Amino acid sequence: MATTIEETWRHAQAIEKDVQARLKEKDPSFPDIANSLAQYRSACEDAILKDFTFALSKEIEARLWDMHGKTNNRFRKELKHFQGHGRRKLAEQRKMDKYFLDFIKSGQRFYRGYIQRLGARFNGIRELESVVHRLTLSTFSANEPTEVSGPLAHSILLSCHQTIVRLGDLSRWREMQVATQDRNWGPAIGYYDLARMIYPASGASHNQLAVIALVDLNHLRATYHLYRALAVEEPHPGAKGNLEIEFKKIQEAWSKGELLRNDTGRDSQAAGKALIGWFMRLHARCYKGVDFPEHEELENEVLSQLVVELKERSLDSTLNKFVLINVAAEYLAGIRLQDDPGSAEILQSYFFLQRLNVKTFFTLLQVLLPELERFVSDDTQEDATGPRISGSAKLTAVTRRVLASLRQYSSWLVSNAAILAAQAGDASLSVEVKEFWKIYASTLTLLASTFSVSELPSIEYLLEEDVDTLDFKPFTNEHNTRRYHSADTVSPKPKFYDQGVKRNHPNIEMYGRIRDFLTDGMFIQLQESIPIEFVPSSTTFVYLDEGIQSDAGYQATESSMSVERTEVTHVDETAIADPAGSVDGGASQPTSAGMSMDLASKRMVDELVGFETTEEGDETSYGLIGSATAREHFGDTQTQPQLSPRPLLPSIYNSPFAPQPGETTPGSRPGTAKRTTPSHSQQNSQSRILFQQPANSNISSMPDPSNHAPYPHFDGGYHNQPYLITAFPAMTNHTSGRRASTNYGNDTYGTMDISNFHSSSLDWGNSGRVQTTTNVQTPPNGQGAG
Repeated sequence: MATTIEETWRHAQAIEKDVQARLKEKDPSFPDIANSLAQYRSACEDAILKDFTFALSKEIEARLWDMHGKTNNRFRKELKHFQGHGRRKLAEQRKMDKYFLDFIKSGQRFYRGYIQRLGARFNGIRELESVVHRLTLSTFSANEPTEVSGPLAHSILLSCHQTIVRLGDLSRWREMQVATQDRNWGPAIGYYDLARMIYPASGASHNQLAVIALVDLNHLRATYHLYRALAVEEPHPGAKGNLEIEFKKIQEAWSKGELLRNDTGRDSQAAGKALIGWFMRLHARCYKGVDFPEHEELENEVLSQLVVELKERSLDSTLNKFVLINVAAEYLAGIRLQDDPGSAEILQSYFFLQRLNVKTFFTLLQVLLPELERFVSDDTQEDATGPRISGSAKLTAVTRRVLASLRQYSSWLVSNAAILAAQAGDASLSVEVKEFWKIYASTLTLLASTFSVSELPSIEYLLEEDVDTLDFKPFTNEHNTRRYHSADTVSPKPKFYDQGVKRNHPNIEMYGRIRDFLTDGMFIQLQESIPIEFVPSSTTFVYLDEGIQSDAGYQATESSMSVERTEVTHVDETAIADPAGSVDGGASQPTSAGMSMDLASKRMVDELVGFETTEEGDETSYGLIGSATAREHFGDTQTQPQLSPRPLLPSIYNSPFAPQPGETTPGSRPGTAKRTTPSHSQQNSQSRILFQQPANSNISSMPDPSNHAPYPHFDGGYHNQPYLITAFPAMTNHTSGRRASTNYGNDTYGTMDISNFHSSSLDWGNSGRVQTTTNVQTPPNGQGAG
């Protein structure tokens, strides 16, 4: 007679007590412990697969993993006895090492087999099927799988996610017992990244990646992952405390005139250690919410050094970490403010971080602006100098370095534009925001005039930065839906590495980023509270000072925005084969007689924003704070801001990246036009011609013989994931002057053996190894540690 679920669980509990008793023995027999633990695993798995709902109610999975943790702690205690004995107890140590390795390997086999049996037992869970495929597990079974959906399917997905995290922990436990120079975190990181991909709403993977980063003494990476572990739907419960401990260590080191040692060995082109140290110091002080004398100087030093680094070389994942740390820090300050709305320190922390985001966005725009300005003069002198510069040549090396991060900040601005327009906070923030809106309008104008908007492609899959920010709470709102979903706003876009996705040329992806940036800008300027307006007659974005056009910015050339109907109704594939020609701002044919400049501009609006419109009422997703808290601390964010002229902000213009004499700067055009943003009904009543790419146009298969450039890589783990295999060509990057090129090879990403795996909680307290410090490099202005 078949045993009931209660009998199965009682049998498992009896074995559980036996394992606990053996672990408490003074001189335990580890082979006996291994045998009892194997029986306990089998009994727990039988109970889980027999009745999944019953297993959830008894927390059987958690109790089984807790027993693995206790076993690992006992092994660590025993192995610690051999430290400092040299070769005297070498034979005994090797014997204990073998027992420990057997424990790790048996745990890996069990949990991989558990995922395999889940895949064979249940059907209808896409993420589970993906994991089974990536781990090359067989789901053959004599019995038909059960079709599941709804809450049960979600619970099974969570079980699969937690199991993958535990596989990563087992691998990490193993490497913790290995000599520092021989550690290989690849399998552990691969498992954590796989868990994050199938369930990005959980912060567990990021917290575990932060543990690895701290073992490697990479404090920037640790801070990044801790913030990411908090800025999700299900934040890790220990991440906030770990982050505060990390900031406390930074503060203590700075008070001694030192910077925490930051090993950037894994980031081959990481920014200078001084820049990272100052950035970490700045965030530690901003989190505390107490002003300090060197605040502005430290902030300016970080941003000015960031400009120098960007102009000299690519920062790879470091810039992405800087941006997402800034955004996540502001989001977390908003959450803390919700929990304690009366705290003056938290409110000040929020304002500090909001200002840092505005100034960092401003800085990245200042880096991009000169790269666009050089082509404005080239286009206006076409007759004198010959053919215009091709579109791919306009994607300079510096432009490529900042586009992905600007796209991240564009998503941040979509969520926070209204609260910035309300000019909340102190007077200095108001001036910062005013200067930001000016340069933002100029950048939109220059992008629209440099690249032919009607031919900018829409990327129908998720790029690296998109995959990296899935379920990132600061970007999770209705206005950013189009970034992560297809045109129907319901179906999620496939990931760039998904099976069947044919990836576009890197230049095409760069053009797609520009299109998204312009689309966000067009959406933002439609909001009544935003002091920016698009002027169709001149194809410019202008800044409005108290409702008056105060700066028309750059004006696009007529040919750059004028497109004949025949150009968009039938697209010749050969015309797009070279992105240099298809997205060239000057590649468009002369305007037909029946098409006015004003109509072409309106078509540009329609091309970018499509049928998306704004509705009346409170439409802003503040991302950080709820509406009630926002009104309490910042006032009514829907009112039109009244900006009064203020002195230029020294912290922006008195810096190495301020405009120099003789540089091209935005022109100023006086005007008296009042702000007249078309209403929803007025927009729909206008003639709409959508410049869409025909279905038979396959731009992804067409090479760009003139200029190849790499797509950015992020430390989201995708280039380190051993389970990802892609046929996308390997690329070798070359930079010569203003031109960046890439050679394509025939290599493909290889696979990594992920059969070796281990997890132990890292001591976040006063570990001497983690607190190793080096002498600090103080800013050249003379300010020392505070």
